[in-house]
Amino acid sequence: MAQSTPITNSPSTLLDYIARHAQVHTFNGSLQKHESGYEMASRIIGDYNLLFVTRGRVVWVVEDESTTLGPQSLLMVSPGLRHHAYSLTNRVTLLSIHLRVQLPGGVDVMQLLEPEPLFEVSKNSRLNHYLLGLQLDYQGKSICPRQELLPGWTNLIAHELLHVMASDGKLTSRKLDPMVCLILERIDKQLTDPLTLEQIAHWAGYTPQHTNRLFKQVLGVTPLQYLLQLRMSRAAALLAENILTVQAVGRKVGFEDPYYFSRMFKQSQGLSPQQYQQSVCSDHPSGLSGSPLG
Repeated sequence: MAQSTPITNSPSTLLDYIARHAQVHTFNGSLQKHESGYEMASRIIGDYNLLFVTRGRVVWVVEDESTTLGPQSLLMVSPGLRHHAYSLTNRVTLLSIHLRVQLPGGVDVMQLLEPEPLFEVSKNSRLNHYLLGLQLDYQGKSICPRQELLPGWTNLIAHELLHVMASDGKLTSRKLDPMVCLILERIDKQLTDPLTLEQIAHWAGYTPQHTNRLFKQVLGVTPLQYLLQLRMSRAAALLAENILTVQAVGRKVGFEDPYYFSRMFKQSQGLSPQQYQQSVCSDHPSGLSGSPLG
């Protein structure tokens, strides 16, 4: 693996790109208040679980590693890890959010940036303000339904958490990140152009084979795979707006041949563009994603 260095605030870093383009997908959340102790059975989940304690003390055991959480502790449990919990105090209040943060092509941002799982939230920070704001809404101190508020709060919380961790030097970037960021920015600006690997490699200043290898080392996919994922993600968003025709959407994301666009979209999304547009517009008029709150 390439040597790691702290992310800086210099322009055009990978974190800058992520801050502009990351998509936060919210699945569910809850405010849990316990007066007679708390215990959670062992489980494995398929998303990221943010846990913020505002009262009491709790022990979270992730893959047999115990972490004690007190007020202002924020823990992130990654997908696929077995975990359970129990309280050290009778009175416990904690906020739980289930989410994923991805780049438009589906790249897992948390896996990419590898943030530390445990973070102490400063009481005077914006992050604390956002977390407590969501908690107040759960306590019924808002005129809006909780289900409509959660995605907005989660988006603020996820972006601010990454920003604070980067400022505190808790995120790291590889030496390859500036090159990868350059490619990402150019792909984003020239999404409608018929791009080739040779063109992308020219931007990076490497051979096509070497560019493929270096890009995949950071993002886990090749430049052309990311380009296709990005085009399909943008196409899905445009189709959900229900304004343009399928052929116009295809052109917007770089496909002159509508039949090829339809074939690639169905391969990516499991539905044809027409089926996807009908499904999204009829099933989610509010634009919310994920499950109802518990």
